[in-house]
Amino acid sequence: MAKTLFQKVWEAHTVRKLPNGQTQLFIGTHLIHEVTSPQAFGMLRDLGLKVKYPQRTFATVDHIVPTNELKEPYSDPIAQEMIEALRKNTKDFGIRFFDTNTGTQGIVHMVGPEQGITQPGTTIACGDPRRLRGHRLRHRHHAGPRRPRDPDARPQPPQGPPHRGQRPARPRRLRQGRHPPHHPRPRRQRRHRLCLRVRRLDLR
Repeated sequence: MAKTLFQKVWEAHTVRKLPNGQTQLFIGTHLIHEVTSPQAFGMLRDLGLKVKYPQRTFATVDHIVPTNELKEPYSDPIAQEMIEALRKNTKDFGIRFFDTNTGTQGIVHMVGPEQGITQPGTTIACGDPRRLRGHRLRHRHHAGPRRPRDPDARPQPPQGPPHRGQRPARPRRLRQGRHPPHHPRPRRQRRHRLCLRVRRLDLR
């Protein structure tokens, strides 16, 4: 029986079936940020554990980066403290960190595709729900490497329904009394003919 793309990816990452009917999946990539990662790193230190696959984990500063300041230390002490904590945690556990001074820092659910981390057929986990929504739709049509963009190619007109504010093309005018075969006759004419038939029946 043929399988869907979702079923193939799911089975490829299945570790085992749990007694309650759920499936334990292997997560191939983990994206973390400054808001939800401190608690996880604190638990790892308390239990004396290390990150299992640090080469599969990537960190970035997302939510607390000021938009009106470029240099540190920031005027917001909480933001500065969270950034410094993420720097220390990623350094201690050997995790790649997209810092603010590297030019690769950004929104956590956008850093993945920008840096080539998000790939089709992989499982990704992150403490940000929008990340999953964005990448689930972003890579559903790509089953292989993307074709390089031709800078000399002419832009193609958009396909599909017209966008908001764009007028649809007007249909060609027809002579009075003629209608295209795929369009039914106007209701007014159909009602008029129906009335004539009823009157004829009454006369009979």
